[in-house]
Formats: sequence, structure tokens, C-alpha cells
Amino acid sequence: MMTTIAAGLLVGCNASSLADQRADALDKAIPAAMKRASVPGAIVGIWQDGREPYVRAFGVRDTATRQPMATDLYMRIGSNSKTFTVTAILMLADQGKLRLDDPIDRFVEGVPSGNQITLRQLAAMRSGLYDYSDDTNPKLPQQPFRQWTPRKLLEISFRCCFRRAATSTIPTPTRSCSVL
Repeated sequence: MMTTIAAGLLVGCNASSLADQRADALDKAIPAAMKRASVPGAIVGIWQDGREPYVRAFGVRDTATRQPMATDLYMRIGSNSKTFTVTAILMLADQGKLRLDDPIDRFVEGVPSGNQITLRQLAAMRSGLYDYSDDTNPKLPQQPFRQWTPRKLLEISFRCCFRRAATSTIPTPTRSCSVL
């Protein structure tokens, strides 16, 4: 029994030691990368299955006041989500779990012309779906903490009328669509 406890403690120390090594390496690499890229502040979070989360703030949030970054700040992710999403789609395509020419209605029900819009078109932002940010972004200054569910954003995009030009396979909105 004593051997089991000792082995468990050693394994726990090893895992903690690996987490500490990872944190130390990141704590050194991130400020160096920020300096090279002239980035004044960053919040970094890494969550991996079976590993301790790494969440740190580096640098300043305001270069004039030198107020430091903090891990509890709110900020818009904006267009970064496009990069994450397309990267995930490409990884799944590489694994053979989907094809870039699969229609979106295979994955999301109710998309106008969803049987004709492909993942490739969505990834290239050429689907012809209405850009909901045309409606949501102007409201941000007055409502900076408003949150839209993914379903609500889809509803905004889907309420617009579409037509297909005879020479194009890409649907195009026929009108603006304000639904907020």
C-alpha cells in the first residue's frame, strides 16, 4: 500500500512538474513573441484534455495609462472566429469526416438554398448568405455587452431573400434584412 501511495505521489509530482514546465516555457515565449510583433497586451488560454488549464494575462490593456491586462476582461473575438472555424473544417476534411463540397444543409437545417451552398463557399465567405454583422455591428456602441446566440445570428442571416443569377452558382441577397 505504501508503494502505491508513493507511486501516486510521484506521478502527481511528474504531472505537476510537466504543467509547471509548460507554464514556464509559455511565460517566457509569449512576452518575447509579443515584443517581436509589437503587441502591447494579450490574454492567453490553453485548455487541453487531461492537462491543467493555462490562463495568463500579459502586458497592458491601455498603452497610455499602462493599465495591465487581466484574465477577466471582456472583448469581442470578432473575425478571429472565422479562422478557427475554417481551420476546424479543414482538419475534419483532412480526416475524411466531411468534404469541402458537402452542402451546408447536411449539417445545419433550415439554411436557405442550403442544398446548394457548400462548406467551401462558406469557408471562402462566398455563400451569398446575408451578413448578420451588417445588423449587429452598428448596435455594438450602444449595447457593448449584448450577446447573440448562434441560433439568433442564423435567423438574421436566413430572413433575407435570395436569388441566383443565371451565370452564378452563388446565391446573392436581394435586399437588406434588419431584424433587430
